[in-house]
Amino acid sequence: MARLKASLIIGLGFAAWIICVKPTYAAEPALRWTDLSGSVPTTTLDQTASYPLLSFASSRGTEWLAGSPNQLFQVTSKRKIFDLVPDLKKFGFQKIRQVASDGQSWLVIGDSGPWFSQPDLAFRYDGIYWKNVSPVMAALPPQEWISQIVGKRGFWIIPTSRSLIVWQSSLKTIANIPLPPEIIQNQYQEMIFYPLRTGWLMDVKTPAGRCFYVFDGQNFKRSDRSLGAINQTTTLASNGAAVLSLTATNSPLRKGDKGGSVAIVATYFDGQSSRRLDQHFMSFVDNKKKEILFFPEAGMVWDGKSWLLKDFRKHLMVFNGRNPAWRLPDTRDTFIDSAYGTSGAALHVGYNKNSRGELIPRLVMTQE
Repeated sequence: MARLKASLIIGLGFAAWIICVKPTYAAEPALRWTDLSGSVPTTTLDQTASYPLLSFASSRGTEWLAGSPNQLFQVTSKRKIFDLVPDLKKFGFQKIRQVASDGQSWLVIGDSGPWFSQPDLAFRYDGIYWKNVSPVMAALPPQEWISQIVGKRGFWIIPTSRSLIVWQSSLKTIANIPLPPEIIQNQYQEMIFYPLRTGWLMDVKTPAGRCFYVFDGQNFKRSDRSLGAINQTTTLASNGAAVLSLTATNSPLRKGDKGGSVAIVATYFDGQSSRRLDQHFMSFVDNKKKEILFFPEAGMVWDGKSWLLKDFRKHLMVFNGRNPAWRLPDTRDTFIDSAYGTSGAALHVGYNKNSRGELIPRLVMTQE
């Protein structure tokens, strides 16, 4: 895969119904967890290769594509699953590198032979029909590693190891967007894009640290200050219109603060304006012990109603943006990826271990 997440998302178990712990305010919702692992198709692109886990999930709101480099299937909001491997075999796929969504259709990218510097197959899938758009892959600059691909309503962004490519799905040609000089000079290591209502928030990782830009499809605007605080702990997630940014800090945030205090800086940023939500995370900060009791370093995902926040200690929190975040029961499975929903649902993929220590694929849907 072109982009497996470096950190594992610690996930969401497979109990039938889980009720929140004692609420800190009225009407905290229950979260229904449905285990779909037993319905995962067993057909694979390469029968000689073993991938005992699911590694990606991609959403267009009420439907998802999920799988691994060796398999692909479609999941509906009614929890029906359709195997897409037979289609991919007809198209010549031997491996899947990446699956991306523009909210309307998916882009499935992979290889017809052994992996080289870039894939040679790309097909758009609208949930029913496939369209071969492999010439787009052939037009990319040679020998440039392809990073995370993101899309929005037919407009696709394809970052590579040296450039930024954009493609309109109605066109057969691609365009190269010049990057800001400071990004090139800082020898960027990775660019990650988060959808905003009017563009994308671009997270650029360099040897010197992280910097953020708003990208509208043509222009870049530096936006570090809009996020309130930035460091290596900063965790972000998008709901399609805005980004929630959380940063754990132990440095003074205001003039006169004494050093050594800890805090969680929470910012909601829509690309133009931002607002601070720190107060909703105050219960997870213990300044007497100088500790942060919970921080979602394993990631966040929007389910259409709330944010689900995960850490590496198998803790799960829910935050609806209006009230203090609250804790759900601890979880068991290890999840590598989570994909958003639009009606309180989210899909989570990964693995578990059986009594013999063997990895078992995991597929879980959560619903508020």
